[in-house]
Amino acid sequence: MPTASPIPIPTNANVEEAGKAWLERLQKNENDTAFFFICGHGALRNGEHNVLLADLNEQALNPW
Repeated sequence: MPTASPIPIPTNANVEEAGKAWLERLQKNENDTAFFFICGHGALRNGEHNVLLADLNEQALNPW
């Protein structure tokens, strides 16, 4: 039986790190296909979709 691992807090840095690792795993086999699903709160701003992460509004240059 697999052991449980804590899930990191969904901050911008943690999501970027996990996304890069996910892409690296995906690119190891050219026949792989990926489906990305996200569940949480989001917003639409100027036609751009945004996911509201735990560190929302903490960065002055990128508040989203």
